[in-house]
Amino acid sequence: MASDNIVIVDLFKDVVNSMRESSTITSFSDVNGRYTLTTKNNLKDNDVVTIENVDYLVASPIETQFEIDADTGLDFNNKTWVAKAPYYMHGHPIEIVNRLNKKNKGGIYSYQKYPLIALFQDFEETIDSELVNYASISPTLIIANLTRPEIDASDRYDRNFRDILYPIYYDLLDKLYKNRSFNIRHPMAISHTKIDRLYWGTQGGQGNEANLHDEYIDAIEINFSDLNILETRCKNINYGI
Repeated sequence: MASDNIVIVDLFKDVVNSMRESSTITSFSDVNGRYTLTTKNNLKDNDVVTIENVDYLVASPIETQFEIDADTGLDFNNKTWVAKAPYYMHGHPIEIVNRLNKKNKGGIYSYQKYPLIALFQDFEETIDSELVNYASISPTLIIANLTRPEIDASDRYDRNFRDILYPIYYDLLDKLYKNRSFNIRHPMAISHTKIDRLYWGTQGGQGNEANLHDEYIDAIEINFSDLNILETRCKNINYGI
């Protein structure tokens, strides 16, 4: 039963999906295609939201409304919007960088990058022979956001780590705990190491000194240890035993 196969990268995708803000539009106005949508939100300028499978760039957000540009005459009343961030990618770090660089070609896609949760591959899956858990994994991921090269460490913590990266970090741990695919007894019981990467770069001797691509990024690097995945596949699979 292929639909019951456990794919680790998809489990993390589900976790990130659960972290995205969403709400219902209670009313709206349209002035020549500039819509003002009344809805609770914590969005920022240039965030991207999806409404009925269409992506829109957010402008002038406040706690009770935000604006978008769209074809005139649309009905947004009682529609649900979902934030695109945090974004999720998995793969080799170089592949992830290349995919981010391809989004720099302009248009709305150039905004659909950060904050980013990136799961690095490859990582081992230690299969549980007792079938209590499916496997134990120890992957590495980063939570990354754009920064500026000229600011110092204290400014980076004020602009990026305290307001953006740390809240995402704690929310990630909480959503991992709440996801039924992971065998976790408490968010603070997730064994991992955490590194604040000011001006994130390559490893292998360079540490934080060399960026992987042209953009300047601050990041939290998380190295999980023995993260257990529950055995949720169909029990009627014939393993040939």
